[in-house]
Amino acid sequence: MAEIEKTGKRPAQTKRPTKGEVTPKPAAKTFTEEEVKALLAAAVSEAVEKVKNEEKIQKEQAAEAVTVMFIAEVSPENMLVIPGYGSMRPTSTLDIPKQEFKGKFMTPLVRKLIDKRHLLVLDGLTKDERARFNCDYKEGEVMTEKVFDHILEFENEKLISIFKALCDEHKRFVCRKIITAYENGSSFINIEKMRAINNLTKDITPNGLLKPIIDDYGKRLA
Repeated sequence: MAEIEKTGKRPAQTKRPTKGEVTPKPAAKTFTEEEVKALLAAAVSEAVEKVKNEEKIQKEQAAEAVTVMFIAEVSPENMLVIPGYGSMRPTSTLDIPKQEFKGKFMTPLVRKLIDKRHLLVLDGLTKDERARFNCDYKEGEVMTEKVFDHILEFENEKLISIFKALCDEHKRFVCRKIITAYENGSSFINIEKMRAINNLTKDITPNGLLKPIIDDYGKRLA
């Protein structure tokens, strides 16, 4: 009513369709041939770019690998078999895709070998990841391949310095190498070296790990 009073006219009313009458739909937008070609080209370009990005991510993930090394006495019988990944000889290395290392590679067997320092993680993990998988080694805690292969060739002072820093399991490795070398008559083994190393293992076993061959050495001199 107020609208009529101001203008003197009734407001326009929207025409309602009568029964059976169909309201016409807005005309669909039409595209020229050039516009269709441009839209298709843009869609193809976007799809190609998406595929390229996915392939790039896959390649980067495949390139990320964790390198592990098997540490054990060298002997024909000493071979580590990891189901799905083959076998490893002492001081041999294996590259595992990082995603697999965190997943199917990390079996109870592998975790135990890593915990016992029989399987060393050489490369491929961040500091946080090393802490997560218990392979954030302290300085000198584990032997490198070079040290492991030549440990008995070092002079007594250097050998003792290296030995002190090793974890208990790697100390056992060294002692087993010394025992084998002693039994084989190696020129690298002497009583001073055996006694010094033995004294450093008395926290592992009361008499030391080399007590048997030290006693044997004494008997030979008697």
